Amino acid sequence: MHVLYAEEDQVLSQIVERALRDAGHTCETTAKGAEALSLLKTNDYDAIALDVELPDMDGMQVVRMMKVEGIEVPVMLLCGLPDINLRFIAADLGVDKFLSKPFSASELIGNLEGIAKNGGAPSPAASPTPPPAPPRRPAARPAPGHGEPLSPIRSAAHDAALIIDGVRQIPCTVLDRSGTTASLRLSDPNETCPDRFTLKFLDGPRHTCRVILRSRNQVEVAFR
Repeated sequence: MHVLYAEEDQVLSQIVERALRDAGHTCETTAKGAEALSLLKTNDYDAIALDVELPDMDGMQVVRMMKVEGIEVPVMLLCGLPDINLRFIAADLGVDKFLSKPFSASELIGNLEGIAKNGGAPSPAASPTPPPAPPRRPAARPAPGHGEPLSPIRSAAHDAALIIDGVRQIPCTVLDRSGTTASLRLSDPNETCPDRFTLKFLDGPRHTCRVILRSRNQVEVAFR
């Protein structure tokens, strides 16, 4: 499957591209709606994953221009703030799938494979997407120190905790880090990781984080 992924968040874009390639697919990425349209005109894609909020034009404008240009590629819209009205408008425009952020890699890939296989058959773009399941098994990757140079850590694990609403703490382990992202393993697999929280190492440093990708094996976070 050959996918075009249009996303302003470069960290998330890199993670999704890697996940698609690991799953045996090819992927091209862009952060601009105009560039997405240009790529759609000159390349053949099996599906496009399109963020609603792009810097030069929103995802709905891209979909409208696709219809004007006669570009027939299955579309999945991605949105961080679910809006039922937006879902209905997307459905009217022929969007094949509407996926809310944060999403898991398997959820994204599964939906892209589904709309690509169906060749853009109508799908429940206006129906709410169920929230991603909480992580269940150990994951991989850790957090940088606040203001420290970022360097990969490949072997040592660092005990830490997620601080929720400034009070409740969820124990976790941070394993390995890359750039400004990390992967967390929650000590209790039944716990649910919120979208935003403070990560505190037992040795002192704290970091404000946001979830950018979930899967059964890991929760990817970005440091703000």
